[in-house]
Amino acid sequence: MSSSKIARFFSQPCNFIVGASNVKALPNYFPHCEIAFIGRSNVGKSSLINTIFNNQHLAKVSKTPGRTQQINLFTVAPCLYIADLPGYGYANVSQSMITKLSVLVESYFKHRQELQRVFLLVDARHGLKRSDIAMLEFFNHHTVCVQIVLTKIDKIKEEALVILQHDIQSIVCRYSFCNDTILTTSKTSQQSVHAIRQEIYNISHMSS
Repeated sequence: MSSSKIARFFSQPCNFIVGASNVKALPNYFPHCEIAFIGRSNVGKSSLINTIFNNQHLAKVSKTPGRTQQINLFTVAPCLYIADLPGYGYANVSQSMITKLSVLVESYFKHRQELQRVFLLVDARHGLKRSDIAMLEFFNHHTVCVQIVLTKIDKIKEEALVILQHDIQSIVCRYSFCNDTILTTSKTSQQSVHAIRQEIYNISHMSS
C-alpha cells in the first residue's frame, strides 16, 4: 500500500462525535467501519490514539489512570469511526464505577455491529496480565476480532522485546479471533506508528 495514500488518509481531520455512558446513546453507522481501542489503565491508550490520528487534543491524556469513563467516539472522513473505550485494571476507581464500566464495555462488544477490529493495548514492560487474557477469551467467545498492540517498547531492552513477542505469539495462537500480527509502538519510533496506521487503513478500505 502506498505510504502517500496512508499519509493523506490520516492527515484528514479526526472529529469527536459523542461521549456515551450507554451503548444506546451511540449513533448507528452500520455498515460503515468502526475500530476500538482498549487496554489496562495507564497503558498509553489516549496518547497512542492522539499520535495515530495527528491530534494531541483528541483523546484526553491524564496522569491519573482510569479517567476514561465513557465510550468516546470519533470519525475520520465518512468511512472510519474510532471508539476510545474505558480501560480495565483500574486504580483509584470505586467498585461501583468498575462494575458500571464493565457492563458498558461488555454491552458495546456484544451489540456494536459496526465493529471490525479491537486493538488491545498491552504495556511491554508488564506483558499479558490475567485481565488481558480474560479479554482475549471474551473476544474469542463473542467472535470479536482483536489485535494486540505492545506499547512503550522503548522502555525495555530489544532482547526482552523479542522474548515477549514470542511468548505472546504462543498465547494468541490459541484464539481464532485474535490476529497473529503483534503490533508495537513507542514514542521514539515513527515506523511503528506507520505500521498501525497501515493496518487501520486496510481495515477501513476493506470494509468500505
